[in-house]
Amino acid sequence: MLDSNDIQIISKLLEQSRNEMHAELEQSRSEMRAELEQSRNEMHAELEQSRNEMHAEMTALLEKNRIETHAEMTALLEKNRIETRDEMKKYREEMRAEMTELLRQNREETRNDMMAIIESEVNPKLQILAEGHEVLLEKINRLEKQDELTGRVVVLEEAVKKHNKELNALKQAQ
Repeated sequence: MLDSNDIQIISKLLEQSRNEMHAELEQSRSEMRAELEQSRNEMHAELEQSRNEMHAEMTALLEKNRIETHAEMTALLEKNRIETRDEMKKYREEMRAEMTELLRQNREETRNDMMAIIESEVNPKLQILAEGHEVLLEKINRLEKQDELTGRVVVLEEAVKKHNKELNALKQAQ
């Protein structure tokens, strides 16, 4: 039979288990956020490097064109400016699309990872807790029924004793 101390201990264990699962989930979230931040920083660094490389290439091209002739430079510069602008616009659009897709994939992977963690770690633990609750509830119901039956048995025993006394009194009276 469970007393209030047992129920308190069980409640504390369940609370501790819930807190541990919450801490594990929070740690997983923090780790995933850190990984996402690291990926984002790496992408920004790569973009900056590409931008610097393109800038260096453009500067070299402009210097070469300036040396060749002023007229050629002006024509090439204008042509390059327009082409570069269009290429950069196209490159930015491509990079934006790639980054958007990478972020979408990253979010999807993160969501899938979280779902996998929930399914593989959290759900089984919750199922175990639920099963433990069911067992405890069944025990409590059995104990309550046992207490009820014990009370009824006591009443019946007292009634039998009373009837025996009355029968004995009647037998002696005859």
